[in-house]
Amino acid sequence: MYEIKAYKFRIYPDAKREVKINKRLILAQQLYNKIPERIRSRYKTDMNSAITISILNSYLKDAIKEAEIPKVKDTNPVGIDIGIN
Repeated sequence: MYEIKAYKFRIYPDAKREVKINKRLILAQQLYNKIPERIRSRYKTDMNSAITISILNSYLKDAIKEAEIPKVKDTNPVGIDIGIN
């Protein structure tokens, strides 16, 4: 029988990294709220249309452009490769 081990890690970022982490968390929260909102509004206008991956990607790109936080230059804020920096 295999033994499963669990580890807990705690990070202690410096002030600069803490600001980046907070920006990314706020952006993730905004994306989490905006994308379902857009899907619902699309469904209300046209109940027969399907939501495809390309439509979701366009919603994601628009939500990132509309984000109220300045973009972090080094990586994508949500860890998804969508072609926007």
